[in-house]
This record gives sequence, structure tokens and C-alpha cells, in this order.
Amino acid sequence: MQKLLSPYMAPYFSLANKKLINLLKDKKYIEKSDWVKNLCADGKLDTAIKRAENNIKAAEEAGDLANQSYSYVYKAFKER
Repeated sequence: MQKLLSPYMAPYFSLANKKLINLLKDKKYIEKSDWVKNLCADGKLDTAIKRAENNIKAAEEAGDLANQSYSYVYKAFKER
């Protein structure tokens, strides 16, 4: 499954740290789909995307993005 998804997700992980990339390679997250159902329930996914965008925007405006813990993973879900 990872090999199938990698070409589509790679651009979103260019700035991701190694720990996050290794976590996403873990088969248990790919084999079980319950986390996806829970994330998409009750507008949680849209809320998570908005929060991620707001956090990154605030850090950029403050000139402090380099010191923040962030990723652009939300973009993969936003373009669904």
C-alpha cells in the first residue's frame, strides 16, 4: 500500500521529519481504517485542516515558523 501511495504523498512530506515518515510507513496505520473514519466523522477533518493552516499562518506572520513543530500533511487531505 505504501508503494502505491508514496508518489502522491511525497510532495507533502518534503519538510517532514524522519520520525513522522517512519510512523507513516508503519503497516498498522495503513492496514486499519478506523482512524480515517474517526478523523472524518462530525467535521473533525475540516477542523483539523483549518487549525493546521491557522497555526502555520500565525507562525509565518510572527516570523517564527522555523521554531515551530509543523508539517504540511493537511494539504494531502485538503485536496481530497
